[in-house]
Amino acid sequence: MRVLQLGCGRTRLAPALESGEPIEAIALDADCTVNPDVVCCLGKDRLPFPDDTFDIAVAIHVLEHIGTQGETAGWFQFWEDLYRVLKPDGRLEFVAPWWQSVWGWGDPSHTRLLSPEALYFFQQANYRIPGSPISPFRIQCDFVPSDYKMMRETEDGPIVSFAGILVAKKPLTPWWEDV
Repeated sequence: MRVLQLGCGRTRLAPALESGEPIEAIALDADCTVNPDVVCCLGKDRLPFPDDTFDIAVAIHVLEHIGTQGETAGWFQFWEDLYRVLKPDGRLEFVAPWWQSVWGWGDPSHTRLLSPEALYFFQQANYRIPGSPISPFRIQCDFVPSDYKMMRETEDGPIVSFAGILVAKKPLTPWWEDV
């Protein structure tokens, strides 16, 4: 199983999944001082891998660092490129700060606030809903949510982050080509 670790920082994935299945993990980061396998700035650089390379991409507290709030070019470029390198039914497993969390706002390196709704734009079916309120972007990817989970620091504390899985639905069937 091939896994792409996005924004690895100083942490590397374990060499096996909980099931014991071995993985080949590629660690990617924009900061060369953390010694990633690949240096790449998400949302600016093209992912340097062939199409359909990875079974899983992992982004733990990474998505909130891509692009700039309100800007779509780098944000969409990242999602389209991630879609390109994931195999059909490949998945992105992520954790991101909840937009209302103090950490969503407090970390000066965060450039984007997130919620599950911020990811609706990457699922082609959402554009096909009659009267859909989302802007008709022509994004070249189709990620279907598999699971979202809200996370709290303490059992009864406020939501601080959310985790999710998005599955790459391939081949792409763009909403704007519907007949």
